[in-house]
Amino acid sequence: MYFNAKNNYFHGIMFHHFHDDVIHKRGQGSISKDEFYKLIRFIGQENILDAEVFLDKLSNNKIKQNEVCFTFDDAIKCQLDIALTVLEDLKNKDLFFCLYVNI
Repeated sequence: MYFNAKNNYFHGIMFHHFHDDVIHKRGQGSISKDEFYKLIRFIGQENILDAEVFLDKLSNNKIKQNEVCFTFDDAIKCQLDIALTVLEDLKNKDLFFCLYVNI
């Protein structure tokens, strides 16, 4: 992410694989729905910035140390089946997806 003398904190958390041990198998680095809920509670929904707010704060060097954004890499099905259901349940529209599809 972005660093300078005033901003030396990682502000992005990139997610890739999620597992449910039914359809989406556990793998190295994957997290479950419960772990994702715990992570969001630990960070605090108020500290998770949407894309527009994040980019504005980034360009004006005003991101607070506890503020982060979430990104989801590769547009894989487990993100929609597991992560998106958590985000919808929390009614959190503040999160943004950076999806990369290799066609």
